[in-house]
Amino acid sequence: MRGMKPTQLAENLVEFVHLLRLVGLRISAAEVLDAFRALEQVELAHKPSFKAALQCTLIKRAEDLPVFREVFRVYFAPPEQKQAWVAEGEAKELERQQEIAAAEADLVFQGEPVNLTVEEKLVYASLTQEAKERLKDFLRQSSEGKNVGASFKPLIESLVRGQLQYWQKQGVQNRYPALPDTGNEEWNYLLAQAAEGLQQEYEQLLQEDMRQISEELRPEALRLIHLLSRRLATRLSRRYRQSRQRLRLDLRRTIRHSISSGGTMFRLSYKSKRVAKPQLVLVCDVSGSMKPYVSFIMQFIAGLVSVTSKIETFLFAERLKQTTSWFQKGMDLEDMVERVFGGQQGLGTGTDLYAGLTELRRRHMPLLQRNTIMIIVSDTKTMNGKEAAAELRQIREQVREIVWLNTLPGEVWDRHPTVALFQPYCQMYQCNTIKDLEAIISRQLLTV
Repeated sequence: MRGMKPTQLAENLVEFVHLLRLVGLRISAAEVLDAFRALEQVELAHKPSFKAALQCTLIKRAEDLPVFREVFRVYFAPPEQKQAWVAEGEAKELERQQEIAAAEADLVFQGEPVNLTVEEKLVYASLTQEAKERLKDFLRQSSEGKNVGASFKPLIESLVRGQLQYWQKQGVQNRYPALPDTGNEEWNYLLAQAAEGLQQEYEQLLQEDMRQISEELRPEALRLIHLLSRRLATRLSRRYRQSRQRLRLDLRRTIRHSISSGGTMFRLSYKSKRVAKPQLVLVCDVSGSMKPYVSFIMQFIAGLVSVTSKIETFLFAERLKQTTSWFQKGMDLEDMVERVFGGQQGLGTGTDLYAGLTELRRRHMPLLQRNTIMIIVSDTKTMNGKEAAAELRQIREQVREIVWLNTLPGEVWDRHPTVALFQPYCQMYQCNTIKDLEAIISRQLLTV
């Protein structure tokens, strides 16, 4: 940016905005003009000021900040760094094409390539050698099967896709990010570099203890928690179970059973909805030791409430307070946090789970039914631990399940006696990172 001429600045800004738009950011012509005016007021040679001027004028949503930061980093990098990234991108593209060709050579049915998307071929390329061999063996045996002709190919392709989708759900991913074709090879490789930086930042965010997430990344963390909590509510409220009543075909199970009969669907499986959706009761610890997690807890609750009406929420410290109406009215997150710590709610700053559970059973007994799933978010640190465990045991006898999301890292659980006191009466999971929450939901650890 040092010594940049006005015409060069204009060209660079237009190109930069074009790249931002290509990756999904919505930027108007008026905002581009605002950016030009802002740059007239800053020292262009001072990169932080230059970046701040662009960020303030071009970015409207907090969730767009990570994308802006990465595209800025790669576009305004020194020329020699850009050249290195382009060379790296060319090498990766060659490797990508080789992996696609290898997948096409491996995945063959009766001499014909299996019809898969490029994405599916690249997922196959990321599998372990053992998993690849199993898929190849399946295709080989199917190709040689008795009375198995070319007409079976669509079914075989469907089964292969299903297997690749299974591995994707287990965390196997295409190593090459899907990016728009800009029509400019250098830009393509720069965006690939930005995508790699975003992925690294995302992985770091997922694995960071929530209490240590920086203010800069906090909006993105809150957004992810909101989305994950919505997924959790949907999963708990819309579970299906196998049934002999012919209500709805369970295609996945039917296809899996058909493998043993050479692809013929002799045995059909069905599924039906549960008779009643569960009542969710959420009990969240907002005591002093949980203070760094409170804004994330509030966002977690908001996500749940936004999906299902069959939910009641409670906060506790030294006392219990029902807070369902806060979320139903759409109260601002910061206002809720201020209410909790402003003192007007009378919750206290210590932790007494025993008092909270006793109050829950005494005043809200109708909520604790056989179709109730109770979710507790707490680090288990409480006074009156034995008494609290006794209350938890009684509640467990009344409800369908208790799920405990523990913000303590798993490696320190044995240092806290209360963990062992509460574990017999609940499904307890480590949940101090977003990745923990994602694992609980995505891998279906809940057995409720």
